[in-house]
Amino acid sequence: MSVVDRFQPLTRSVNLIQGELETVARTIQVALERTMRELAHRELERQRASGVAADQALADVCRVRFNLFKLYVEGLEEAFRLLLPLTGGTKTVLLRTAAKEPWVGFFFNQASCRGYQSLMANLSVELQTRTVFALHEPRTLRKLPDGREVGQYGAVQIVVYNGRIEPERVVSLVNDAGPWVFHNLGEPYAFEDTNNYNRKKKVERFTPQDLINFLNGFGLRPFDDTFFRVGLGDPLFLLERIDYVPEVRQKITQPIDLEKVRLSCQGEAIQ
Repeated sequence: MSVVDRFQPLTRSVNLIQGELETVARTIQVALERTMRELAHRELERQRASGVAADQALADVCRVRFNLFKLYVEGLEEAFRLLLPLTGGTKTVLLRTAAKEPWVGFFFNQASCRGYQSLMANLSVELQTRTVFALHEPRTLRKLPDGREVGQYGAVQIVVYNGRIEPERVVSLVNDAGPWVFHNLGEPYAFEDTNNYNRKKKVERFTPQDLINFLNGFGLRPFDDTFFRVGLGDPLFLLERIDYVPEVRQKITQPIDLEKVRLSCQGEAIQ
């Protein structure tokens, strides 16, 4: 089993940005801190508009800082281990890739996270570069004898941004507690086989292999261990969230076991 597979579901989604590693890392650090400040401001404004006294404690929930560290590790497994244990989303690892042009891949340690498309859109605008969000979430949903549902609904998705807040290209097959929904938006790239999107069965219109082929069109192989350049000659960046409010910090840093999350995503009953 590959390293990428062993760290599922951390690696079920991957965020890719065309650009130099350190520039991307520092831009994300600034963008995340700015986003949290804006959330705090909007929360206070919402409270004032509703005619109630502003609750600074609620706004403080959004007051955080993000520390950035440049690190050297021996390999990809050690890089992913920096994200353990899983939490409510306190760490991000940014990795240089082996693509012909400079591309950066990054992963979050939020247990329930499918990725951050809005962040990819904003980074594309801020850096005036191409960003790619890719997701492969196998459908494993099943109902237990006691009526509980376990597993995940399933999704295969790619969203490409290119300097604008609106996506340049979307191909998406998603199940969210209902029938499969297929989206094919934007002008296809020359490397795409658009005949696949007309397959009779909706669930076959964008398969995991189609996703891999699409990424390959950009020279990207994020589900392949050899794609990420990690070693003593290639640094990575670790972005760590620090909350000001002790109660929030305690909640968001609550450790979550990777193996339990993996089994749950595979449809196993977890006590």
